[in-house]
Amino acid sequence: SVSARVLSTTIPHAMPARITSMAVLGDTGCRIKDATFQACNDPAAWPLATLSATIAAQKPDLTVFLGDFFYRESVCTPEQTAACGGSPAPGAVPFKDSALGWNADTFIPMAPLLAAAPLVVVRGNHEDCPRGGNGYFIYMDPREGTEGTCSPAETPAGELVKPASDITQPYAIDVKVSKCNDLRFIVMDSAAGFDCEVTPLLPKQTAAYVSARKLAKGSDQYWLLVHRPIAAWTPAVDCAAGGSWVTADQQIASYGQLAPYDLILSSHVHLVESMNIPGIPGQLILGNGSTMLEAETPFVLPTAGPAWDPAKAYPAPTSGWWAVRFGYGMAYPGKANTWTVRLRSPNGDEFARCQVANRLVNCR
Repeated sequence: SVSARVLSTTIPHAMPARITSMAVLGDTGCRIKDATFQACNDPAAWPLATLSATIAAQKPDLTVFLGDFFYRESVCTPEQTAACGGSPAPGAVPFKDSALGWNADTFIPMAPLLAAAPLVVVRGNHEDCPRGGNGYFIYMDPREGTEGTCSPAETPAGELVKPASDITQPYAIDVKVSKCNDLRFIVMDSAAGFDCEVTPLLPKQTAAYVSARKLAKGSDQYWLLVHRPIAAWTPAVDCAAGGSWVTADQQIASYGQLAPYDLILSSHVHLVESMNIPGIPGQLILGNGSTMLEAETPFVLPTAGPAWDPAKAYPAPTSGWWAVRFGYGMAYPGKANTWTVRLRSPNGDEFARCQVANRLVNCR
């Protein structure tokens, strides 16, 4: 039986009686930030409405959203009217998000998907308190009493200022799965922090992973849902020329706490990637949900593992794969806690398939 302590942090949901398919996606908003303007008005350049309608037509029993709804952080300039004209401007201090921004990035284009099935949602770094966190806790967080988590701070003079970045506690959601045993999602908050360096929030993030591990009991299989991957290889040059591992806080904070998990689902890096690293459960990264993609770069398996802290380093990956294209995953259970994840384009065409078994993910 599940202990009372675990139950106290398990979220009751009106879930389907049995899961036969689930949609998985993340990183969906239209990127407008500084000098970067995604063409929000072009359904080929920002295909979220098409993708959402396609998922809804497949009638999944459940949708897992891996974080990053809100991307409209700057004003669409007159020079970019053709690309993003009509995009709501970001909110004033203390928040970047607004109701209009959430409508444009989420509720209007994702309406078919949101109506199709229950939603398990992960908080992304774009839902950090100074960015889109206010809307996230008003609209999306499933826990009672969290709507004020990103309330603005107030100076002694009565001026409202940005709320501080923070990490909320992990929680669990249970679902019953057709053809195999029960599944428990452990939902981790990784909104705060950086990709390329250790931050002052590391002790709190470490404590959250310790708490999350205590939730991994009482079910038959456990998936860790965390927006920032434990270890993802990115072609971007943000951390090092030629590509690099991200994310420092997550790799160090989770070290020694991953044994119970059968799979790690993340997004954050704007592509779809699988990675198998000794000591880490298989990871599937689905950050290709419609926001601007990473640069198109051929995949080369890294020859060294993530090692942000030399005392908590991992060996090189044994296998990996990626594709830089828009889409989502449809996950179907098999026998003995195995899964097939079919990777589909916004129009529903299958472009790859992943097998999840024995704590490994293999895509091709």
